[in-house]
Amino acid sequence: MLSLFVIAILFCVFIVSVSNPKQPHIFVVLQDDLGHDDVAFYGNTVNLDVTGNITQAAQEGIILHRHYAHWHCSPTRRSFITGRLPLHHSEYLSDTGGPKGDDIDLRWDTIGFKMKRAGYNTYWYGKGHTGYKSVKHMPMSLGFDEFSGFLSGAQSHFGPQRWKGQVPHPSTDYSSDL
Repeated sequence: MLSLFVIAILFCVFIVSVSNPKQPHIFVVLQDDLGHDDVAFYGNTVNLDVTGNITQAAQEGIILHRHYAHWHCSPTRRSFITGRLPLHHSEYLSDTGGPKGDDIDLRWDTIGFKMKRAGYNTYWYGKGHTGYKSVKHMPMSLGFDEFSGFLSGAQSHFGPQRWKGQVPHPSTDYSSDL
């Protein structure tokens, strides 16, 4: 049962499954470096072969036409996870840190914890890139039952710099296949 899906390397996936079948499934796509006209569901049929699955999911769901994101990937991702604007958690990329730091304040509630309280199981697959000052800042400590993916940006789809849970998982399988 898929519900919350967030894309970010080329994909960062958050999956939420429901324990109560009356609860709706939620499927959200957050894509780095994807422009409005890069997807077929906004009219670019040239890219239909590349964005066919995203287009089908969008056509069967709800498209947020006026949802805005920060121009960097990590502040946008941290905002989605915490529900707070980049002003509150840093506008810097996770790999650069900046003077304020970029880790998520561990006192904050996250979408992972909120979804769990609502009866969902939560899974995060793909790109993290939210700031990892300690193991407590990793996805499984932020309310996600499972994590598999990268901790930083600009990773190779075949690269071995992956994590599973809170330990390294040096697979060289193509990231979307994992």
